[in-house]
Amino acid sequence: MQDEPFKLGNAEIVMYYWPDGQDPNTLSGTLYITFGDSTIMIPSDLTGPGQKYLLETYGDKLKCDILKVPHHGLGRLVTEFLPAVQPQLAIYTNYTKSTEVCDRQLKKYDIPFMHTSAGTIYVETDGSDWYVEQIPHLLDKKAPIPKR
Repeated sequence: MQDEPFKLGNAEIVMYYWPDGQDPNTLSGTLYITFGDSTIMIPSDLTGPGQKYLLETYGDKLKCDILKVPHHGLGRLVTEFLPAVQPQLAIYTNYTKSTEVCDRQLKKYDIPFMHTSAGTIYVETDGSDWYVEQIPHLLDKKAPIPKR
């Protein structure tokens, strides 16, 4: 059910979505995960109308440390989205050539970003600090796969 938190270990997870969405993208769920003082938001393929709905409905509850960029960064984020969410890092699940418009928006607010096309991105938190690592060429058969 929307915006009812559930626990997974010591993490609290809330799912938000725009109930009036008309297609798979506008109906995409957004996971908001809290572990201690650390937060990450994963808005899957959420497009502009859904972003506006979340901002109007939840406002300050959406501030996060790390943001998985909505809809792979293929389109422009609504103007109010980044100032409201205030991420310290943004992660794209896409190639750099596909995200130029969104890159400019992130740069405007001095938000650093990473692309999974440059390698697998691992994010981990102890509830206070985030530890982010990118392993290049993980899918290259010649590269060793790191043990975790």
